[in-house]
Amino acid sequence: MSPSPDHPPIGGADIINLPWGFSRGWWPDKLFFELSELYSSYHANESRQIADQADADGHIPVLEGLAWMDTYLEGLPGGLALNNPAWVAYSQWHKSRDYLISTGPRGNYWFYSLGWVAPMMPLDAADWPADVKHATYADWEAERLGRLSAVAHTRGLMAADLIVGMPNAFANGADFHPREIEAFERKLGFVIPGATGSEKSRFILAHLMSEWLDYCCDGYGWFYTAVGRKIRQYTGKEPLVGGQIYADPSLNRWLGLDMRRFRRLQEPINWYFEVEMQGDPMRSMPPPNGTAARIGTACAWEPDILLGSKMNVKDSSFTGSLALGHEPEAFGDAILRSHWFQIVFSHIAGRDGVLRRGIAGLEYGYGSTQTGDIDPAIPALMNAHIPRAPFGPAYYFSEAMMRSFEREGKDWQVTGDAEGALATVGCGYFVTEVALDRLAPKARPACWIVTQPARLPAVERNKLSAIAPVCSPAEAAAVSPVQTTANANGWGFIDQTGVLVLLIANLSPTENNVVVTLSSLVDGTYALHDEVANNTVATLKVTGGVCRFPLGILRADTRLLTLPAAAVANH
Repeated sequence: MSPSPDHPPIGGADIINLPWGFSRGWWPDKLFFELSELYSSYHANESRQIADQADADGHIPVLEGLAWMDTYLEGLPGGLALNNPAWVAYSQWHKSRDYLISTGPRGNYWFYSLGWVAPMMPLDAADWPADVKHATYADWEAERLGRLSAVAHTRGLMAADLIVGMPNAFANGADFHPREIEAFERKLGFVIPGATGSEKSRFILAHLMSEWLDYCCDGYGWFYTAVGRKIRQYTGKEPLVGGQIYADPSLNRWLGLDMRRFRRLQEPINWYFEVEMQGDPMRSMPPPNGTAARIGTACAWEPDILLGSKMNVKDSSFTGSLALGHEPEAFGDAILRSHWFQIVFSHIAGRDGVLRRGIAGLEYGYGSTQTGDIDPAIPALMNAHIPRAPFGPAYYFSEAMMRSFEREGKDWQVTGDAEGALATVGCGYFVTEVALDRLAPKARPACWIVTQPARLPAVERNKLSAIAPVCSPAEAAAVSPVQTTANANGWGFIDQTGVLVLLIANLSPTENNVVVTLSSLVDGTYALHDEVANNTVATLKVTGGVCRFPLGILRADTRLLTLPAAAVANH
């Protein structure tokens, strides 16, 4: 099943499948699979049969890409994996080429014990795959993964942890290896000032940081693209590559994971990433405004590459997250509802100028298939209401704004900016400059929320102003058609049937009694429906386009309400 913003399938089962056996295991088991016990055991045929059945059912069987902090060391003398020939071969291969391991801007090893070689690292000719000249480490990895895919009957890669992007490092800390700097100079077309690698690194950090991030992102983009090409070469099947990522698109650029750069390298249909939105014993749950801000900015940055979301379900990971955030389990249902609704109803504008739901796939829990651990009424409501038009402001950000920070050596962390804005004004709509020139009349917001106006280029401001007013968060709160009293957050959208869907969230640490004011409505009398309780909350009389009503909301909850299409007929 393909990703779909209208009806997001379960990413961990309906889109991708990790067959038992071949697909599992650590990175050394993948790159040196011929030596791994996973691939020589009597279970090999069973694993292939599972992959074949998944493929026949329309679920793409993929390899898991996973390494942790000690993976390189465990195959060296004194390590814990010396009984696994694949790990020993992996560690010895890298140890014998440790002159390729990442260096910092001062020329010293950045984090030697990781054994990390950057995907864009040029290799010695002796290590080039037979059909690739001037190969990089990404080409070497891709050759091995392509061959494994043919053996394992898989046709994709889903990477995580130290494989998906730069491992626990920003691009201003690694990799400034001399070979990398030379490759960067070739890409730039000029020699970087400086007599030594350290001097050149300092120049990059001071003057070329945005271009350096492009270089790192292109290196990771080529890694995934090369894996896809080798899968296609060795299996004859269309690949799907990606992994789990953070939400913030600016942070992701500093980790080598720019979806816009990736889009240039292969067709959007070959990419699929899942945003880490789930809680666990090491990750507490964000407030409702933080949830919408994270998924909204992640999905809006490159609309053509469809993203999924890792979702919370009622399991030990979720209760562990509640404990970490000092949230009583009694409020777990409310927090779970809020998590789901703020994610699945956030919406974006695509490159075609059309408004759509942001996410396009869901993974239920860490176990990928924990569909029994979520109230089926929650995903049913997601499928019942598909965003088609905004009802309120849009949060706007752009590449030019992001690069203005990068040129100063700063990570904007646009998601944090959006989260702060959404504590002042409710918003579930996110737009970037790629949608502006073709923005459909139906996709126009009430106003634009811009949190960094000094960094907004004049040409973009003019385009925005021609559509709707450009506002600060406080100004947007004053003109939004969904307004709430203190410590709450309200926003809405119009669904595929014309119904007005409202999300009213509690930002207070306690239960909250909120007064909601709606405007831009059609005069008349309407039933306000609670979608979760499936009952009428109130009968509202709209006069002069405005109505008000009180609403009680539990701690950390989001109420999902609807008004009939007649109430917003003019939209």
